Amino acid sequence: MNVNESINRGNNLVIVAFLGAIALGLIGEVFMETDIIDKFDDAFIILFGIIAVIWYFTKDHKFQKSYMPLILIAGAFIVKVLAMAIEMDDPASVGDEIGLLVPLLAILIIHIVMLAKTRKISQKAVST
Repeated sequence: MNVNESINRGNNLVIVAFLGAIALGLIGEVFMETDIIDKFDDAFIILFGIIAVIWYFTKDHKFQKSYMPLILIAGAFIVKVLAMAIEMDDPASVGDEIGLLVPLLAILIIHIVMLAKTRKISQKAVST
């Protein structure tokens, strides 16, 4: 494994691990929700987590520079924003959405910064 593959693996693993952990945590939430609308957004996040883990472990995706993890984490964030907009009339549901929206936004920003910072390191590694 060279420097670029190591960087790519780390970038991809951060998002896949985060989405996988969130998905595992939401499995119980889906069964506890009473309203079908409340179940949809959690089910989509679980689906994003499953897709992320499958993507990471198939072929050599973990070593490749890819925007797939960024797309998945952005998709999860968008789903939560939409769910919050739909459930705005129910304060308890909105509170649940905010509870996951903040960490999703934080990891989205962190991943964008990671991609930007590691791009410079990758270019230096290739040029030397």
